[in-house]
Amino acid sequence: MCSSAAIPPGAAAGGLGASGRTLVDDPTESTGPAARYERALAQGTLVLQRCRGCARHIFHPRVLCPHCGSTDLETQGSRGLGVVYSTTIVRRRPEQGGDIQVALVDLDEGVRVMSRVEGLAADDVKIGLRVQAQICKPPHRAFASAAEAADDAKASKASKVAEAAEAAEIRPLLVFTPFEEMSA
Repeated sequence: MCSSAAIPPGAAAGGLGASGRTLVDDPTESTGPAARYERALAQGTLVLQRCRGCARHIFHPRVLCPHCGSTDLETQGSRGLGVVYSTTIVRRRPEQGGDIQVALVDLDEGVRVMSRVEGLAADDVKIGLRVQAQICKPPHRAFASAAEAADDAKASKASKVAEAAEAAEIRPLLVFTPFEEMSA
């Protein structure tokens, strides 16, 4: 249910999605930086802002550069490659949904994002691990407990239809998976 956030060669500066198409703003939707970021994720593309004044990348999206104060910001595609800077595990009982692994990832562009690393046991995620961003649309509410899942299974048909409609509105998640560079 995840897609790689990698951008085709040459697309990073042009604002192209993973499919090679231009990320077009819908005039009926919000046009703020956070809304543009969310739309890009929904299209399967990880984008970052870059300040034209100081040439630094920025995350989380905003209207002015936190480094130099410039409002001259552009949106660029990101390869989504980075390194785990820090990791922690929130321990929970299995009936509460189990453990949750949380990581801070330093992207190659110089920004730090909070997410999680999938594809490894929580205890195997280590500082310095090279990772690749993946964009996922979760099938259910994030961090639903086992008890909530059991209650959902017992819900009436009308409730299941309403839940399916709600799930369709859930925003994509940015997660990371281990990355192994191809040897030449």
